[in-house]
Amino acid sequence: MPRQAKGPRLYLETRDDRPAVWVIRDGGRKISTGCAASQRDEAEKRLETYRTEQYRPERGDAKHPSNVLIADVLNIYLADRVPAQARPKEAASRIIRLAEYFGTGTLDSITGPACRAYTRQRSSQAAARRELEDLRAAIIHHRREGLCNQIVEVILPERSQPRERWLTRSEAARLLRTAWRRSPHVARFILVGLYTGSRSGAILGASLTAVTGKGWVDLNKGVFYRKAFGAARTKKRQPPVPIPDRLLAHMRRWQAKGHCKKALIEFDGAPILRITKAFDRAVEAAGLGDGVTPHTLRHTAATWMVENGVETADVAKFLGMTEAMVEDRYGHIGSKALARAAEGLTRRK
Repeated sequence: MPRQAKGPRLYLETRDDRPAVWVIRDGGRKISTGCAASQRDEAEKRLETYRTEQYRPERGDAKHPSNVLIADVLNIYLADRVPAQARPKEAASRIIRLAEYFGTGTLDSITGPACRAYTRQRSSQAAARRELEDLRAAIIHHRREGLCNQIVEVILPERSQPRERWLTRSEAARLLRTAWRRSPHVARFILVGLYTGSRSGAILGASLTAVTGKGWVDLNKGVFYRKAFGAARTKKRQPPVPIPDRLLAHMRRWQAKGHCKKALIEFDGAPILRITKAFDRAVEAAGLGDGVTPHTLRHTAATWMVENGVETADVAKFLGMTEAMVEDRYGHIGSKALARAAEGLTRRK
């Protein structure tokens, strides 16, 4: 009688010519986790990720929520919808985190108290909301596929208040000086963020040539095409914008000196995917305190434009926001209309 398959499991592989490493054994397959012997916890996470990716739930007739596993709902969403998203790896990580928490529960266990309990155990309410939005999207997709016969509501926590922190001109100058001394690639990132108001993902993903799947900077025409070619349209608008003359001169000089060859922001000749840690170190060294993140550069660009009297509609088009969002977040800073109204209180006929 043949043995029953044990399923994917961890195995510590040791060899004389190299350090021991945890591998995943799945039948006759062997997949390295890249984790050393002392990294058992990380290896367990990668095993769970592997199991989630390999699992293929059955699809049949519509079932009552009490007969539908949450893991099945998440896996179907992971297979059907996540690959087409703008950041599939990040989305997959959120799905796996949801699967780890809800485990083998069924859809009828998704209640208000369950959603609030999930929010409490996360370190960030914003992160919990984003993950529960994924859960809601997965449940909606599952029902639209005809696999569940009832509507299941996901209760989301309140949205976090938008970050109000922005940099003054002197703070921005201090941050730039610090970054040029410590990490020039961070300084280049800061300049692009301040002068274009672009999100960090658009800046780090920008190429110097037109490449499918990437945004790009046309140094001849002076245009930053922030949206990647072929990328699905999302709520985060990324319109192309003209590059201010001063920034364009910087970019052309960076290219001429070999600081950027293929990507706009490079470190040691290679594109980088994340800049948060290096940016945080520059912020700390510049003594700017808490609350300054890469996204602060976008807030700063918006604030400076409003302070200089740029019309709300033009700020919205440049940043890829709605006029209502610009008015709500930045309208109080330097509205010409409000200034005229205030002047009207004291002006004589």
